[in-house]
Amino acid sequence: MALVNAQPPLNDANVKNEAKAWAQMKPSQMILEERVLLLTGKDLWRTNAIPRLGVSRIKTSDGPVGVRGGIFTDRVSAASAPTGVLIHEAKSKVVDVLLGPTGNNPPPAKYHPMLIFMVCIPRTTLGGRNFEAYSEDPYLMGKIAGEFINHLQDAGIGA
Repeated sequence: MALVNAQPPLNDANVKNEAKAWAQMKPSQMILEERVLLLTGKDLWRTNAIPRLGVSRIKTSDGPVGVRGGIFTDRVSAASAPTGVLIHEAKSKVVDVLLGPTGNNPPPAKYHPMLIFMVCIPRTTLGGRNFEAYSEDPYLMGKIAGEFINHLQDAGIGA
């Protein structure tokens, strides 16, 4: 998840298919050490780059409900998402509540993928940490996250 790369929407099916083919081809071109680099991070918020294959590093970010920066003193603004109660009360599509009716209010364009919508399976709603997830129910959380992720990916944002 957090998160976006300022780029035009990937609405063209050919562009999406080319990107998918590129991503599926790269691992076969990697030596073992490069594959391991993809499984480890450069630091807490960035992946390793593999310049030989044109694989850029990715800057990530997260937040319990929304997106924040990796350094809390850098004065980068956060993108806050509404609480689960607000989404329920709005009685509208999740994406409309999170990004506005047209989906034109994405998080800051400083990060690549969005790492949000945590599913807290081991916790109960009585645990006092309900701010971190929209639901403790994995099925419901999957429905909420799935709709949001599809919307982001349609806009060319990794999620």
